[in-house]
Amino acid sequence: MKALNHLYLNSPALSEEDYDKNGFAWSDCHQEDKLIYAVTRRSRKQTLMTVFNFNNQEQVYAVDLPDGSRKANLIFSTIDNAPSYSVDNGKLSMTLPPYSAFVFYVSEPVKVPVQPDSKE
Repeated sequence: MKALNHLYLNSPALSEEDYDKNGFAWSDCHQEDKLIYAVTRRSRKQTLMTVFNFNNQEQVYAVDLPDGSRKANLIFSTIDNAPSYSVDNGKLSMTLPPYSAFVFYVSEPVKVPVQPDSKE
């Protein structure tokens, strides 16, 4: 719990843009059968991607990095021996242990254009 609190306090992407539509994006929410979800969180200074495996089985998984990024560094894991992962052509690939969560520092954020409100 101490490591998780440290991560939260030192990662502005986890809270800074909570009320801004650009602060949160689903990176992958269509793996219902596998119970894997990936979320991107952004702040003005950083972009983080979190990957969750809520399944009781180990799974091989790949997801595109946000904003056209080409690098990712693991900064938090819920398990002691973090699995190996690779990034190739902007795609993060890894083997997810059962009931695990990982946070990756992705990059300095690319400027995401603000979507104008639709006028009716």
